Amino acid sequence: MPSEIEPFPNNWAYLKTELNWLDRLLSLAIARHRQEHKAIAPLARSRVDRATSHWWKGLITLDGTISGETPARNVSQRLHSRQGYHQQLEAKILVTYQQGIELGLPRLRDRLSLSQFEKSLVLLALAPEVSQRYGQLYQYLQTNEQNETGRLPTVDLALRLFCRNDEEWRQARQSLTQQARLIQHQLLRLTRSESAPLLSCPIRLADPLVDYLLAERPSAAMLEPLLRLAPNPDPSFSSLCLTFLPPAPLPVSWENLVLPEPLLASLKYLADRPRLIEQAQNRIIPATLLESTQGQLILLAGAPGTGKTLAAQTVAQAQQQPLTQLDLALLPANSIHSVLQQLVPAAPALLLLKRADAWFGRSPTLSDPDRHQFLAYCRHHFPLTFLSVEHRQRLALPWRQQCQLLLEFPNPSRRDRQRLWQQAFPATVPLSETIDWPAIAQWPLTGGEIQTLAREALLLAAAAPALEQQHLLQAYRLLYPHRRADRWSNQT
Repeated sequence: MPSEIEPFPNNWAYLKTELNWLDRLLSLAIARHRQEHKAIAPLARSRVDRATSHWWKGLITLDGTISGETPARNVSQRLHSRQGYHQQLEAKILVTYQQGIELGLPRLRDRLSLSQFEKSLVLLALAPEVSQRYGQLYQYLQTNEQNETGRLPTVDLALRLFCRNDEEWRQARQSLTQQARLIQHQLLRLTRSESAPLLSCPIRLADPLVDYLLAERPSAAMLEPLLRLAPNPDPSFSSLCLTFLPPAPLPVSWENLVLPEPLLASLKYLADRPRLIEQAQNRIIPATLLESTQGQLILLAGAPGTGKTLAAQTVAQAQQQPLTQLDLALLPANSIHSVLQQLVPAAPALLLLKRADAWFGRSPTLSDPDRHQFLAYCRHHFPLTFLSVEHRQRLALPWRQQCQLLLEFPNPSRRDRQRLWQQAFPATVPLSETIDWPAIAQWPLTGGEIQTLAREALLLAAAAPALEQQHLLQAYRLLYPHRRADRWSNQT
């Protein structure tokens, strides 16, 4: 690799380079757009004239000569003909990887084997999240879209910008069908009404993908949870990701939940609520007061691996009641009635709605009436409904205000991480006495990450008489290759 190629210092420096490329492409498109409207204006006397005169654009150039080039082709060819730019960019990305620096968009492209068009499509949809200026440019280029949705890029704009000929146009359009990778993984959403053509659909990225692409240090551990496949358009009970968990046969130990004491006290109270309600029913208490204690919505907010699902399972098992898990991000928008039909016969006592922001967030896939209907059903039929999100702001304020309790799950402290490490290995596993657990606890891991790393370390130590610290270090480097391990490395 040529030594003069400098790596990107960070993910943001890479994104700035890609956005500069998009700026040049948009500048050419805007210049062409202005020329076309300037040429049409003297000839078009009415809105009908302006619409029907569009057919000759590309057939007759502005100087009156016949041309076989389309405006989109002229715009993109001037940029895409510079193949050297893309080759230099890929070389720079490779050098960056060799330096151990992670880049979000290239990693997503490699992980899903995205085409150049799909990668450019993600960049086009990401740009308004960086600067509102891009939304204004999109609205100008999409003259038929004058509302807020017009600030999002449409399918038509993407095809015009990135496709040089009919063959590329056909291939690119296939990237926007229900079988496309970005659509299947719920990473890209097309807001389409029944009467609207595909070309007019606004393109929006899922909020978790935006967070990943704009992260200071995007990692494989952040990306993998986003890549779960969506179900079939015609969902059945098994494909709705509706998991029924019976009560545990063994008593639950609250010691397994390594959480701050106030949070643990709230969870224990939720587990004890049915008994308290039953006691209240035996006293002289107004019936209206007891009715208000039924059907609570509980918001669980915290990063993946901080214990939200385990907490819901523990509450359910403490009540000796089944828990049903429903991952809303894996459900198509038209599946709400199928979901309700499956929940009615299951009659779970407790319901856990994972990734609840898919239905109740800033970019919902569900209409307001459907969302109201679903939450009303939950309040009426389930004593407890848990709504799990990564950040509480992911849930839109009107729906967040309907939750009776907000429980935030923080990343574990160093002391909590040491407890989690001590619980991660079964008592039958031989552990070396030389393992420095306080040093290992310095690593900023969540409880879920600790469990995953412990499992991989056990596999690496399968042929050894005991699990050593080197096995833990090796597993850490394999799972999190771009995190700094200087402190631990110096102590091993």
